[in-house]
Amino acid sequence: MAGVLSSADLFRLSRLRGELMAAGTGDRGSMAAVAAPLADIETFIQTESLDLVLANRNTHEQGVLSGRQAKLKKPADCSKIRAFRSRNLMSQRHFTVA
Repeated sequence: MAGVLSSADLFRLSRLRGELMAAGTGDRGSMAAVAAPLADIETFIQTESLDLVLANRNTHEQGVLSGRQAKLKKPADCSKIRAFRSRNLMSQRHFTVA
């Protein structure tokens, strides 16, 4: 897909993305790194019926959950019980695909 957009178009889109991310009020979402096998993280999301996304697969043993701030409190609490290590990440917005 290289060459589909010009450099000027990429800069315009990047700026628009930043403006849209900065706009609005309310829950801007959050992210949390979880140290556990990816399959266990995915099972955890399903078993706990969490409204979260495994937004990044850093390694086979670490992923990043993304979602609303209130929803990320539950995995942080449950991860202690399930022996997962997790850490909330500093981010301006959560990054998911709707």
